[in-house]
Amino acid sequence: MHPGGVFPPSGGDLDQLAELFYQIFLSGKVYNSNGMPIVVVAHSMGGLVVREAINKYQGKSRENQVHLLVTMATPFGGHAAAAKGEEHGLIVLPSWRDLNPENDFIGNLYRNPLPDFMHHELIYAYQNPGTIKFGM
Repeated sequence: MHPGGVFPPSGGDLDQLAELFYQIFLSGKVYNSNGMPIVVVAHSMGGLVVREAINKYQGKSRENQVHLLVTMATPFGGHAAAAKGEEHGLIVLPSWRDLNPENDFIGNLYRNPLPDFMHHELIYAYQNPGTIKFGM
């Protein structure tokens, strides 16, 4: 495992990373949890990748179920700076396009509700980086 988590920072297409996460961890084809509850902790854009992977659930009995999803500082609404980077950057990474609040990735992130078997905890900071807030 990479020290930064399962996927190292790549700037890659978030939907492709979500598909990879789904295929390896959620589909039941590569990893089989044998019914053991799965807890996923995701930071920043990792939360976007996992949320999109959850959209790929197909309701198949062999799929692994994430019972608890904890996201920390995940930009679920995108980030305006990504739009500026996309517009003015010399090199535009696919993840910047996905993070642009005006593009399809962020716009379609909530097309499916979270499954009933899943609980989501959101950890974020608001206007005070020295304080952590907990909420849903």
